[in-house]
Amino acid sequence: MASTTKLRELILYLALESEGDEHFGAIKLNKLLFYIDFESYRRFGKSVTGQVYQALPFGPAPRAVVPTLNSMEEKGEIAIRMEPLYGHTQKRPLALRHPALRLFSQEEVALAAHVLSRFWDMSATQVSELSHEFLGWSLAENF
Repeated sequence: MASTTKLRELILYLALESEGDEHFGAIKLNKLLFYIDFESYRRFGKSVTGQVYQALPFGPAPRAVVPTLNSMEEKGEIAIRMEPLYGHTQKRPLALRHPALRLFSQEEVALAAHVLSRFWDMSATQVSELSHEFLGWSLAENF
């Protein structure tokens, strides 16, 4: 099983950098992780986090994301704020500490920043719809 260390730190990075993005919540977090890992694999031959992904109704997500978020919340690394957004409740991860960016290469940090920028103005629904166009999502096992 892959280590969750880089997953934890990438979650912190994305949460910290997304503080001003009203659309950032758990669903968008999953899609950002997906795009970062799969684009890293395409560019560099390996994912950033090494996580296994699953197909969910709103698109791909790392299998370890829910237990990782729960563990991070228990350890006081993040808080999950429930916020109303367009008639739904958004689960918004908030970073309570800075990520350990030393665990990432400069290319990995630049890629994460690029993905954040690319999807900044998009809602979780829009990002999810795009992820459904990815062939791997349609072929993946559903959980």
